[in-house]
Amino acid sequence: MMLSAHRLPAASQSPFSAAGFTLIELLAVIAVGTAILVMAMPSLGVLSNTGNLNEAGSRIDNLLIQARQNAISKNTFTALILLNAAGGAENAYRTFAIFELKLPADGSAPTSANWAQISRWERLPDGVLADNTQSTFFTVPTMVPALPTISFKGQSYTANTGYAYQVFTPGGSLASTGVSSCTLVLKKGFFQAGAPVFPPSANFYGFTINANNGRTKITRP
Repeated sequence: MMLSAHRLPAASQSPFSAAGFTLIELLAVIAVGTAILVMAMPSLGVLSNTGNLNEAGSRIDNLLIQARQNAISKNTFTALILLNAAGGAENAYRTFAIFELKLPADGSAPTSANWAQISRWERLPDGVLADNTQSTFFTVPTMVPALPTISFKGQSYTANTGYAYQVFTPGGSLASTGVSSCTLVLKKGFFQAGAPVFPPSANFYGFTINANNGRTKITRP
């Protein structure tokens, strides 16, 4: 009589080893992946910061072009304004708008009341501010009529003390006199204790506006 062979039951396997990994190997893979992610995080932060700065630069470039074209096409003075420290942590050094001088239909001399906003308010991405220490944009020209007191989100701002501005003439040049150009530099920064703070960084987005023709040159590191 032949005895049939009986296979002994295989030792139970964990779901990890059955799939080709032991628990120790799986933990090792997780540890390596975590280490790689930690090392990559600074690079991801740099990419995000650069993206915000590029977006901010693109917005300002469009506003400068729009303001100059409006001045030429409508044959009137057109101002690009920027809220300064008075704007507070949420809006200071990052909130822009375009105003134009609308000439009275009766031919009378215009007054400050004839300055009118023609664009929506444009705010730069979080973490990007205009550097008031490296931008001559904050040295404003004297205008007649003077730019008005404006309102934004229920708060009033006066020219020079509440906001900075540069004005394009009907010919497309800047209204500023005695200068060859005007600069506006954007950097990564934040607003704290009533002033902008810019951590050390070689990255920036710069604009140089030719005073004679109003054309803009962009500078990057």
